[in-house]
Amino acid sequence: DDGEGEEAADVGGGATSALKPGQELFEEDPFIIEVRKKQAELRQRNKAFTQEASKHDEARRAALQGFCPGTYVRVLLHRVPCEFVRYFNPRFPLLLGGLLPGEERLGVASAR
Repeated sequence: DDGEGEEAADVGGGATSALKPGQELFEEDPFIIEVRKKQAELRQRNKAFTQEASKHDEARRAALQGFCPGTYVRVLLHRVPCEFVRYFNPRFPLLLGGLLPGEERLGVASAR
């Protein structure tokens, strides 16, 4: 009886224990291996770019990388109706949005 219990413990443990059931089938798949290589290269390039960008001042970094999420920007609006100014409440945020050039033909917009 003790020998069978040890066998079952060996099957559950080992190098593949971190894998979900059925995932071991994809470990040696050439496509998966290639995707993982590309992901590692991309992570390495992003890390190198971030390190290089961190050497610059904030304005130059924004020019290189773009603005980080959560960054405040000043937006100048022209030809705004007077009602907007009259009823504007700074306690409520003003949400601005736009479309990328390829998105102007899409018929559905999703907002959360």
